[in-house]
Amino acid sequence: MKHLNYIIVVSLLWGACFAQAFKTSQEVVAKLRTFQAQSFKNIDAKAKFKLEDDIVDTLVDSVKLAVKEPQNSELRSEVIRVSVLFLRHDDTQYAGELLLPLYEKNKSEFKNLIRNLPAADSRMVLEAVENASREASQGNG
Repeated sequence: MKHLNYIIVVSLLWGACFAQAFKTSQEVVAKLRTFQAQSFKNIDAKAKFKLEDDIVDTLVDSVKLAVKEPQNSELRSEVIRVSVLFLRHDDTQYAGELLLPLYEKNKSEFKNLIRNLPAADSRMVLEAVENASREASQGNG
């Protein structure tokens, strides 16, 4: 397990070095819309890892932009949609850590944002973000 965590951290850092920076929120929304549930169907482990890495890179940039532009509801909705997709297909709940800045910026607004999701998805996102928040404040363990 420790080896797997090391591989994930190294790959995320590697991807972060070459991640493209988006210039406008429209570019970010367009990129987020390319991620669909069908993307995860019938793919091998290597392709899934590449897709997840691309999602992580995009979510990192998207959340930063969503925090800077709190009035952009389209961007926030797409961030949440892709995070739900990522949480469904990734066992680590890493999307919760990625959403943490958005959650901590305004918790009540974040809860209102996920209220429109199906109940199971809303609980999944809220649980992932609250776990990430607890780990950030209290540590893991």
